[in-house]
Amino acid sequence: MDAFNGSALERNLASLSREALVAFGLSCCERLYPNYVAFKREAGWGDPDVLRYGLDLAWGVLEGFEPSQESVNSARQQVRRAEPETEDFDTILVSSALDASASVGLLLKFIEDGGVGSIVEIASLCRDTVDMFVQDQDGLVPNDPKLEERILNHRLMQRELQRQQDDLLVLRSFSGLPTEVARLRENWRNPQKSNIDQSG
Repeated sequence: MDAFNGSALERNLASLSREALVAFGLSCCERLYPNYVAFKREAGWGDPDVLRYGLDLAWGVLEGFEPSQESVNSARQQVRRAEPETEDFDTILVSSALDASASVGLLLKFIEDGGVGSIVEIASLCRDTVDMFVQDQDGLVPNDPKLEERILNHRLMQRELQRQQDDLLVLRSFSGLPTEVARLRENWRNPQKSNIDQSG
């Protein structure tokens, strides 16, 4: 699997419907959500329910319930307040939790303004989460000339990049029928493990 390419991803996403873009963003955010839960468990700080509310608001969009701008704005503000300050916590999971909360905020922003760039950024944060976690867990050093190659070839990074490609394939034919939405919700919502194998 090749390295993450934001420009190529944006081109692929541009051909999808709004509902398919929300679904792609949800898939990414749901993979990040257990990282926030694990951070809360370890650090004793955070509010996973705020993120869960934002995600379920987005699932509601797929199910045909269009939220008011006021409710989306309110959810975004709550998510922003739930973002941890990385310098306040001595755990690798704080960066993962920040990525998770920022991604939910970006998904809500997309629901507001329809900017594909927000969805690309969510996918990029999924990659960033894995990148930082792999570097920490494997004790990789920044001056290693093969650093990027080692990260790219790691099973977690390969799995994340493959998952994004697989989701794109599924969503190219997504029509938004209730049966399709129900299947995605069953398969993607609230996974037991995150993209870095943290339990939710």
